[in-house]
Amino acid sequence: MAMSLSDNALRLVRSPLFQLSTAGQELFHTNMLYWLIRTHPRTAHELTEFCFGVGVRQLGPNSPDVRREWKHVDLFVDGGPNHHALALENKLLAVPDSRQLVGYHLSISSQELRSESTEYVLLALIPPYAGLPSPWRLVSYDAFPAPLIRVADELRRQGHAFDGELVAQYAALVQMLVRVRDEYAPTDLSESPVLLPSDLRKELTDARLLSLVEKLRMSRVAARILSEISQRHPVKATLSNTHGIVECFLPHKSGSRVGWQYQSGQFRLVVIAGHVPREPRDAPVRERIGGMFPGYFDFTRLGEGHLASTCKSKLKWLGYGRHFVYQYRLVDPSASLDDLVALGVTATEWAQETLEAS
Repeated sequence: MAMSLSDNALRLVRSPLFQLSTAGQELFHTNMLYWLIRTHPRTAHELTEFCFGVGVRQLGPNSPDVRREWKHVDLFVDGGPNHHALALENKLLAVPDSRQLVGYHLSISSQELRSESTEYVLLALIPPYAGLPSPWRLVSYDAFPAPLIRVADELRRQGHAFDGELVAQYAALVQMLVRVRDEYAPTDLSESPVLLPSDLRKELTDARLLSLVEKLRMSRVAARILSEISQRHPVKATLSNTHGIVECFLPHKSGSRVGWQYQSGQFRLVVIAGHVPREPRDAPVRERIGGMFPGYFDFTRLGEGHLASTCKSKLKWLGYGRHFVYQYRLVDPSASLDDLVALGVTATEWAQETLEAS
């Protein structure tokens, strides 16, 4: 993983299209596809057929109906009766969520459409860390540039000089994004620090690339944890306040959840209450929620190699709102992402053991 701004990152920052895209992120890229397929449906077949699996003939003889945010899916291309349709969910910086995809499929398939005639495609820059639910199929941004360049060439041949140049520049933008992703994705977790150096964080923030790098790192951690635990627990990678998060919360029969969360150097053991007691003050509520699973907040069960023995807070119970109650220990700054994987695996096993004993 690059530990400073790479040449590709600097080129990306200098791209006017990239700067325009940062206001909308995924929406910018979805809008580009919307414009291209709606304005040049026949020429765009290089993209729809080779990337998304829906060719010109399958979309019918007429211009397809192209919709944004239909049934919550980013882009829906409807070829009409007796022809195919394309449901496209675009994830540029967001990490794909299987439950979200299941919901989108149910919402679309419940309409008067033959579900077997609709292609469900997840377009993602950050690879999913868990398998996709059927019938969704992954298309990486890696597959984008080549067909886009062919579309750009064809538009120029047809006399659409500006449109062709715009598509060519967009293809170059996607190529740069893919290269930057590959440079900052941690390949060897044992060599990747659990915390990004402060100077690198500042450079990435100024370049508007910090969210991408933080989510890449936590996605790799989540993928490794899932590969090492025996059961398919709900491990999740996300982002809050510019810091990557990886977490896992296991359900209890009471409706509460028990688990752990890592963010910004803190490793937290967490109880999320299914029911919040009525009480005017936060402290007694958190005390009661924290006591629902006696003995769970024993950080020695996670090992002593990479966690501080105490936390900086003077409060025994911390929380977000009233239902999310936690205690934390600081992770040793010298720890690696590989060490964080080990903590996550151990904490998941400890949460499972706690639930089984309750």
